[in-house]
Amino acid sequence: AAWATNIAAALGCAAALALLPRRGVRIAFAPPSVRALRRIASIGAPLASSGLLFSTVYVALGRALSSLSPAYLAALGVGHRIEAMAYTMCEGFAVGTATVVGQWSGAQRPARARAAAGSAARVAVLSILPVLLLVALCAPAAVRLFARDTVVVTAAVSYLRIVAAVFPLMAVEAVYEGALTGVQQTLPVLVVGGGGDPA
Repeated sequence: AAWATNIAAALGCAAALALLPRRGVRIAFAPPSVRALRRIASIGAPLASSGLLFSTVYVALGRALSSLSPAYLAALGVGHRIEAMAYTMCEGFAVGTATVVGQWSGAQRPARARAAAGSAARVAVLSILPVLLLVALCAPAAVRLFARDTVVVTAAVSYLRIVAAVFPLMAVEAVYEGALTGVQQTLPVLVVGGGGDPA
């Protein structure tokens, strides 16, 4: 799987590099601009730190759960597989919001950028409500597709029903994280993530 992923990425990169000149984009190989690197770091470092913190929380949670019982760690893994539906939706809304808000911001239309973020948040919440209901109501059947152990099933179902209740909040967080990324204000993302992820 790792080889396939890397080969696909390499082929995609080669194809993109071959197609760019046909669209009038010329790539000049030159030393990087220190100013540009600083700008990239100022935008990317808070996002990278937020992602690192998010991962660290789950490493710590995994250690805590495995010390109680391996079944609880297995339940978390099953829960994550099912929860991924909502998470993937939220990430899609985040990327879309970053794009639209960034375009309006770049066009010097901040009011339209704010309106776009608000609209995206409403659509994201409405879109994730059916997933919330599906996960909450079908959690036992969904978990049994991955596990048969009674302790694992019980713990995973409890986890999913609790986490499903905050799917709308996750959608709003993702949208506004995307909006802040679109206007290159990523430090608030780290601050909110730093407080929210451990909780």
